[in-house]
Amino acid sequence: MLNNKLLLSVVLAAAVPLSAQAAISIDGDISDWDLSSDGWTPSTGSDISYVIDDYKSDGSRYKDSSSSSTQYINRNPGGGQDYDAEAMYLKLEASTLFLAIRTGLSPNDPDWKAGDIFFDLNGDAASTSYTNITNDGSPGSYAADEHAVSEATSGTGNGYEYGLVVVDHGANDPYIDGNSWDVADLYNVNRWNLGGAYPDEDHPASGNAGSYLNSNTLAYAGANGEYVIEAAINLMDSTGNNYNAFGQSLIDSIDNGTDINVHWNPLCNNDWIQFTGTLAGGGGGSNQVPEPAPLALLAIGFVGMAARKKYQKV
Repeated sequence: MLNNKLLLSVVLAAAVPLSAQAAISIDGDISDWDLSSDGWTPSTGSDISYVIDDYKSDGSRYKDSSSSSTQYINRNPGGGQDYDAEAMYLKLEASTLFLAIRTGLSPNDPDWKAGDIFFDLNGDAASTSYTNITNDGSPGSYAADEHAVSEATSGTGNGYEYGLVVVDHGANDPYIDGNSWDVADLYNVNRWNLGGAYPDEDHPASGNAGSYLNSNTLAYAGANGEYVIEAAINLMDSTGNNYNAFGQSLIDSIDNGTDINVHWNPLCNNDWIQFTGTLAGGGGGSNQVPEPAPLALLAIGFVGMAARKKYQKV
């Protein structure tokens, strides 16, 4: 018969979700993302959703011919490895959405910074109409205007509803937009800054206006032309009992089978990457924190029975 110490061990092991036992560390290191031997695609059964940007139509990857290393270039004509968006990974674990972006853009690049990460959780980013409202008031004219702004014509925040701040906006030159948005803050966004060198109305680069939702965890690190932006986004509200607006929208999209869009590009907009699809292994159906696993409840019952039996013998 199991003794009480062993029963307690069973309880502790069962009560801790498997995802928590293999948690991703937010440190800008991609090695704990359970990738396969090729170093890019997730291992089978890892429940990681992903997109890799550097594939050509024949399935091979673009390689930087000027380098003997394994660095790759973007598909756009300018920028090269320095402004490359290479891959994006997403993993949903209980009350947290983990995200990682691989890029050639250094966090210390002297010319351009990283843009914010945008989320469209109801699948309408591609169909939303944007208007370029540049300083000269001429929609569609980008001439020498790196502070151009785009917004959904409805003004209600359609398109990419949420933005996660990657670089402090106060130092996010050339987008010094008067905001004091801090790294890892999540906003409900209704107005976006366009990309600078290659502005594109369909690919906003950083948030310009919106309402603060919560603060999260983000790291941006790497070396030698290979960098990782890594984040853990909290899906729960301040009580810890219910999903926040972002979390509820994400769970609703999963329940409804709706594609989500997650978008990122450097502020120069030389390259961009976007995941579009449903999350692997995702599930929802409740706005409550997940209940303890059945095995945990069973083990707790065994401990209670053992304690009662011992008490009756005294």
